[in-house]
Amino acid sequence: MLKKGFTLMELLVVIAIIGILSLVILVNYRTGQKQYLLQQAANQLAQDIRLAINRAITTKEFQEGYLVHGLKFSGQDSYQFISCQCCGSDVINTCRDGETINLPAKIIIASLSAQSPLTIKFIPPDPKVIFQGANGEEITDSEVKITLQHQETQATITVSVNKAGLIQIKKIR
Repeated sequence: MLKKGFTLMELLVVIAIIGILSLVILVNYRTGQKQYLLQQAANQLAQDIRLAINRAITTKEFQEGYLVHGLKFSGQDSYQFISCQCCGSDVINTCRDGETINLPAKIIIASLSAQSPLTIKFIPPDPKVIFQGANGEEITDSEVKITLQHQETQATITVSVNKAGLIQIKKIR
């Protein structure tokens, strides 16, 4: 007479296999979630740079000149929109700080290719791109790179801006 059913050993093996597969999926899900957060922060930074360019393009000329728009990077966990008054070819270095953008938790600005603080200004109507370091001195590099890093995974991603206003996102590790 044959009994239909499973032995205790067969059930334990199946439960163990299901447990191992569930653990692998959970670990990969967490890692993917952290990579997504880093990618999302880089995309937001690129969008904010594009927003500053668009603001500069759409700025209307007024009696004293133009309003210059840009971004200022001076901390590890945030950056700011800025607006400066521009008269002719002279850009006033004292700018109004605008909205501060905080990076997501555990995402930091790991490095800047230029000196810190870094200011990227877009001068209308073209817009002309100017990179400035500490004390407002102009940086002559053809592009600057802002490297974002996830503090737990140490994964990094770089957002670069060149003098033509081209924005690129490059995943490093």
